[in-house]
Amino acid sequence: MASKWDKIPSIPDLEVDWEYKPETSLGNRNSKRLAQKDLRNLFDVEYTPVKMITATAEMSGRLVDISQKGFAVLLEKGLQVGETGKVGFHLGKETIVSKAIAKNSVKLPTHHRVGMAFVGLSGELENYIAELVTAKSFRSV
Repeated sequence: MASKWDKIPSIPDLEVDWEYKPETSLGNRNSKRLAQKDLRNLFDVEYTPVKMITATAEMSGRLVDISQKGFAVLLEKGLQVGETGKVGFHLGKETIVSKAIAKNSVKLPTHHRVGMAFVGLSGELENYIAELVTAKSFRSV
């Protein structure tokens, strides 16, 4: 015998005063990322070199992952959260050049892993990165 929901009494004084926001493995991210292994499969490259210029330094590094909104990079020196700079790298047929802001920085044994958000990345390049994510999704089906 199946119960009907309307026969279950309500709980007095219980109100919902918040909106449900699902928590996902992406945390606060609202776009999927491509890891270096995904880029290796898409472009047949061992790694993606990155150039980073800030007000105080010029650095080289390696791309760790990328999304439409940002990327992570391994650098020899860390950046302070909120530090800004310009970044450039080749991603397949496109050259990505953008302003970026450091969102997090973690010291590893030999490098610093810095999470960056793009600032003012063109819509065309954002779409290109989105297309790469889609291409990766189709390749893994």
